Amino acid sequence: MKTRILLVMLLGLPLAACNSWQTPEDQPSADAGQAVRQNITAQIANPKAPQGVEPQALNGERAALAIDRYAKGQTIPPEDMDQSKSGKGGGDGANASH
Repeated sequence: MKTRILLVMLLGLPLAACNSWQTPEDQPSADAGQAVRQNITAQIANPKAPQGVEPQALNGERAALAIDRYAKGQTIPPEDMDQSKSGKGGGDGANASH
C-alpha cells in the first residue's frame, strides 16, 4: 500500500510541472534582446558594403616587423599629420563661417 502511494506521488510530480503556471505578466517583454541586436548592429562596419571590390593588399613581412618592434618596445611614432602644413583638410565646408 505504501509503495502504491509513493508510486502515485512520484508519477504525479512530473505532471504538476506541466501545469500552465505562467501568466502574461511572467512572459518576457516583446523587445527583450533589443540591446543585443542593437550592439550587433553597431559593430557592423558597413552593412551595405560594395560588392566586387578587391581587398586592400597587405604586406605580411612588414606586419611581422611591426609586431616584432612592438614586442621589443621600439615602436615608430606616426608621422606628423598637421593639416595646416599638408594643405589637405577634411569636411565639406558646411560649418565654415562666411
